[in-house]
Amino acid sequence: MKTILFSVIVAVAMMAGCNEEQLERADRAAAGAGTAITTAEGILATPAAAALPADWRLYGSLAVAAGSIVVGAYEKWRLSIMTKTTKAIVKGIEKAEDQVQTNPTNPIKVAIGAEMRAAGIYDQGNRLVDQLKIAR
Repeated sequence: MKTILFSVIVAVAMMAGCNEEQLERADRAAAGAGTAITTAEGILATPAAAALPADWRLYGSLAVAAGSIVVGAYEKWRLSIMTKTTKAIVKGIEKAEDQVQTNPTNPIKVAIGAEMRAAGIYDQGNRLVDQLKIAR
């Protein structure tokens, strides 16, 4: 159990240094793993699974639980970046409304950048904002 926990911590720490393309691949892998986990859960819940040896069912259940934990932790981490980026955008827009009179040079971008720096997610958030621009 300690080995699995250590592996998860190392994997998440490694993800923090990834570029956006690598994170997109990790997102696709997490989605695929989530589908595989759901399928495995469904198979283990069927009456046919009762024909499997007890130790296989146990190992299958443990694998499903471990996979669910890893995928859940990754998705929570990615969601936290999205949440921080969204909050920085909203706070930046609110601050920009106050700066319109004193700063005629695009106060919205300046305020959003300052909020992302304050949240400690400027690089990741900036890449996410660029993706949002492309997605429209």
